[in-house]
Parts: sequence; C-alpha cells; structure tokens
Amino acid sequence: MPLMSRVGIPRQSCRVVLKGTREWVGTFAGVGWSMNQTGIQIELEMTEGNAILLSLIKRIKGITGMLSPIGPPGDDRPSLFNRFHHVRRVATVALCAAVESQNEGSIIDLARVRRLAWLHDVNRWPFAHNGERGLYDQVADFPVFFQSNSIELSRLDTEDLKNINLKDSEKLTTEGMVVLAADRAMGIIEDLLFTITALGVDPSVVPDSVVEYTALPLKDYQFRVRLWEMRRLFYELHATGQYLDVFDRIAIAFASSIIKRCCQLRGTFEIGSGFSNGADDVRTNFQNPILFPIVNDEVSHSSFIRDKVIKPLIVHFEPNTLRMMTTIDDQQAVDLAIACGSLRREEVVKVYPDLEFIESKRPDLRFICD
Repeated sequence: MPLMSRVGIPRQSCRVVLKGTREWVGTFAGVGWSMNQTGIQIELEMTEGNAILLSLIKRIKGITGMLSPIGPPGDDRPSLFNRFHHVRRVATVALCAAVESQNEGSIIDLARVRRLAWLHDVNRWPFAHNGERGLYDQVADFPVFFQSNSIELSRLDTEDLKNINLKDSEKLTTEGMVVLAADRAMGIIEDLLFTITALGVDPSVVPDSVVEYTALPLKDYQFRVRLWEMRRLFYELHATGQYLDVFDRIAIAFASSIIKRCCQLRGTFEIGSGFSNGADDVRTNFQNPILFPIVNDEVSHSSFIRDKVIKPLIVHFEPNTLRMMTTIDDQQAVDLAIACGSLRREEVVKVYPDLEFIESKRPDLRFICD
C-alpha cells in the first residue's frame, strides 16, 4: 500500500504487521486498540522510497522532540527524545485509530493518514520549539519547504498539514483530524512519561484532572513500580533499547485510549469537545505552569541555545535562512555555531539537556517509589 503515489513516501519495514486475527497493539494494563485489518503496516522504520523525502524524514532523528537528542560522548540517552520517535508513534496511533474508525463505518483514506502523520513535523528547525518561538513560522513555511525540495503535495494535503499544526480541527479533513488527535494525545502522554521516568519528577505533581483525562493510573502502586523500573532503566542502567521498547508500548496504548474514549469513531471520525477540552486542560494546568518551565528553561537551556546557536545562524544564513535551517539538525547547528564563532567548544556542554537537573537542583520534586 503506497503512502504517496506522486512522491513515493515509503512503506516501512514490517516490524509489526496486523493480521486478520484479533490482536492488541501497544497494550499495557488492558489498554489498546483491537485491530481487525489484514496487511496494515504500523510505521516503525523507513526503508525505501523517494530519496529526497527519505532524507527529509530521517533528518528529524537529529531534531529536538521533548529534549535535544544530542549529548556528551558515550551517553546515548538523549537520542530517545528525537522528533522521529514522536512522529513514528503518532503515525502508529493515527493508523490504529483510522482502521478502528473504518471498522465502525467511517470512510478514511489510510494512505493520507500515513502521509500526513509522517510529514507534519518534517520542516522543524534545529532544537524545534526551543529555537523557533518568535523566529520561525513553521505553518507558513510548509508550501515553500515542499516546493524548494521538489516535493509535490496537493493543496488539500498542504492545508491539512497547516491546520494539524494550528490544532484547528474545524478546517481539517477526516484524515487530518485523525492525525491531529494522534499528535495531541501522543504529545501529552510522552510529556508525562518522560517527565516521570526520564527527568525523575514525582507523579504527584500531575493534577488530578490530567490523571483522569489520560487514564494513567499514577496513584496505583503497581503502575508506579513499573514507572520506577523505567526510571532505573533510563537513569541508572542507561538501557536505552529496553527503555524505548517499554516507553513505546505504554505511550501508544494510552494515547490510543484517549482517542478511543474522547473521539467519535462510528460513522464519521470526529474530535469531540471532551478530547479538545481535556487536552487544553493538560496544557493550562500541567504543561504551561509545571512542565515547560522545567524542560525548556532549565533542562534544555533554551535561552542559551537561542542566543548562542539559533540567532547567530539566522544571520549567518541570510538571505537563505529558511532554506538552510530546515536542512540541518541539532548537532549540525552546534557545529556551525562553533565554526561561526558564536559558540565556544567549552560551552557545548550547555547545549546538552541537563538530565541531572531534578536530582541535583530540584530534589523536592524527585520521584520516590515508596
């Protein structure tokens, strides 16, 4: 099943294939999608297709997700935060939701769902939100980005990509709504899981309304023990492969659960008010006041990155700033900043995410499993 007939977004290597039998995807604690669709491939890795498009999608392996994927030599834990992993999980959840809605009578173009999911973050700048705010309009750049890379997209696809990033469900096609729901649900679950298991913040900081919306049983002792085991995999053992496997399964399960509980699947897929209101509540009561000040300001050193890397490169690349900033990744941006003289080599450590921040500077927030 091709992803895009004109530009050839590739099919993925078949790590997970859903057969015609009843099968659960990403299940944890009984949460997940019951799938009954022959031959639907769940996105895990890109292997073939248009070379230009492949390089654009693979580039986001080096782009900030929640945190930057670059870190000190010998520590590969930051790679867990790269944007590619987020997009891969979004594509998986979006296809799961689309197939489930199809089974309930909805008419959905699975190829468009797959295409929109893989492309919705493809034109991010190095360090993503930590470098873009107030300096770059990702939505406005979509048409120019695809044109400059000789990627032919329909106007409908381009408008959907814009409105997915604007979170404007009223202007989206059905396929666009599925991807928006997957993107928002996955972003919320990822933020919560990373905050607790990677940064080491105690689950008690999560407001009750967020716990209820996500259905993450953060007050259940057995679940907290599971999260603590993930914390040990990340922090003590540096077991990135094992951590990623568990993270994927839990994140996909609970993001899917939000969509299943809060969106209309039967007849025509719709993002319900309960979904949007709950997601807005997460941003208002958790992400904005609690998470972002820690992640962006303290752990990611966003001000330092903007002043020492992003702003100097904007000047350096003129008049081709938009084109150049969407061709390099976090590490390449750092290397160029050093070459330009805006960043000294001894300062590079300040670009890396401070994974010790909670342990060393905010022990009052530390996750303790008792």
